[in-house]
Amino acid sequence: MKRLLPLLLTLLVACDTPTIKRDRFFLLGNQALGNKEYSQAERYFTQALEIDPSFARAFNNRGVVKMQDERPFEAILDYNQALLIQPVYWDAQLNRIQALEATHQYERGLNEIAEMELSFPDSAKVFVMKGLLLTKTMDYMAATSAFEQVLRLDQNHPDVPVNLATLAYLKGNHREAIERLLALTGTQSDKPEAWNTLNQAYLANGDLGKALDAIQTAIKLEPADPYYLNNRGFTYLMMDSLNLALSDINQSIVRDPENQWAYRNKGIYFLKKGEPQQAITYFLGVIESGQYVENIYQYLADAYKANGQPDLADASYAKHTGQ
Repeated sequence: MKRLLPLLLTLLVACDTPTIKRDRFFLLGNQALGNKEYSQAERYFTQALEIDPSFARAFNNRGVVKMQDERPFEAILDYNQALLIQPVYWDAQLNRIQALEATHQYERGLNEIAEMELSFPDSAKVFVMKGLLLTKTMDYMAATSAFEQVLRLDQNHPDVPVNLATLAYLKGNHREAIERLLALTGTQSDKPEAWNTLNQAYLANGDLGKALDAIQTAIKLEPADPYYLNNRGFTYLMMDSLNLALSDINQSIVRDPENQWAYRNKGIYFLKKGEPQQAITYFLGVIESGQYVENIYQYLADAYKANGQPDLADASYAKHTGQ
């Protein structure tokens, strides 16, 4: 038997073909991705691609890694490669649409989702993505229709009820939003986004105490989320608890320096502190970013008025009413 051992080892080595090596790295990448070991997962998928540069699934999965690692622009490049190699690859296309949404390329995403809708008219995933994109373009009626279609296809979809409540709030139907969210928070109390939207609806309704309770619950469920911290900061601003507000807003900016809503709220803080010039600086910065932020021209007008610049205040009010 000892004489056969070298031959057996030779056969085992000979069977370790490039395809087997590629697939081994691919499986290791999937395992690392599942464990949220993003650097390791990216390394494995890259090693698979070094063996087989035409391996579309490895490009797609490496794109998923980059999306999970908050690098959506890089993810798009990998999804592009996957689709160049395999043009009919719906998972990669849907993933690319999600990356387009993350990079604010909403119209391009909607064009691609329209193509997918023709091929998959019964896919709840397609209509969820369509609803999210339409919400970002502020076409709230069309977004509502998309999410209602999701429920027709999958009546137990876990995220759509929160989205429909959010759309009710965005359309100005605050009581409807509160009713929907109260029904949800009893059965889906682990969804921080529901509590966050409930905070916004209570704020719009002028119920500051309930608004604070709602956002506190969201933060307990997801303590590091910069948007929830910012919204609690805004709630504190409305309650004139300025020091608490500033602490939350600053933490939000540290965790997401691109969130212009936090800079708007910091401007409101300075306006309430009686420092309108500082407030103006922040409000103008938000406008220059190009990101839509609600009521920014109204706050800018208030700051100009407080700063003794009535002409600029009038011009800003005019932009607010026409916004």
